[in-house]
Amino acid sequence: MRKIILYILCGFMFVLCSCRSVKLNNVSSDYNFKYDLYHHIKLFYRVYLRYPTVVELQHFCWEMINEINDNAFTSFDEYESSLTAIAAGHDDLLRCLLSNTDYISFKRATNGLYVLLGGKKWIKIELDVCEMLKNGRYLTYIYDSVGHEIPIDDVFVDSLYSGMKAICQKHLPDSMLVDDDAQLCLLRYERNVRYQVYCPLNYKIEQNDHMSELGCFLDTFLLKRNAQTIQIATVFPQSYFKEN
Repeated sequence: MRKIILYILCGFMFVLCSCRSVKLNNVSSDYNFKYDLYHHIKLFYRVYLRYPTVVELQHFCWEMINEINDNAFTSFDEYESSLTAIAAGHDDLLRCLLSNTDYISFKRATNGLYVLLGGKKWIKIELDVCEMLKNGRYLTYIYDSVGHEIPIDDVFVDSLYSGMKAICQKHLPDSMLVDDDAQLCLLRYERNVRYQVYCPLNYKIEQNDHMSELGCFLDTFLLKRNAQTIQIATVFPQSYFKEN
């Protein structure tokens, strides 16, 4: 009987230690920090295809907050003190990161990112852009000359994919994009640099008439919008790809 009680007590203590509370400043008791942090790191990763630093994630949250408010504020403090500010859904995480700069840190890891609390590893986040692509995640973005994301709207996306579709129909008969031959891919096109394939991994895209005409279209498309690089999800025949 004593052994059973001892095992129960040991198990209870283990649970308590495993579920230790996260001691964060300036957050409400019902705030789900783990979920919110993971969600925003995943958003950042979709846009930039890499893991952020804490400072980069702060800036990322602030840019989304201010964009929703038509860039009306010069700082987060000004935003928080405003009675007319539009809540953006990124406020809690930014407030938490700014209030716990000495407690929250990130450390790059093999195929992932460690979140550290008080210098100790708390969770590891592992993301896969190819899985995001397969699951239909939104992955279309454009960037300026220093790699900063430029906001886009539905009109932009419709115009982009309408132009791409017209070029595709010119160069590819429908029979070349049947399921067995179609390759879902994520690529970036940069003016003066050309294509870089991010999914499938370890492949490059072959240059042909189709890709040359698409490159000219993307060059003009980006130039008109004062942008340097575009990230797009699309489908090409498998024959367009070659292993690096």
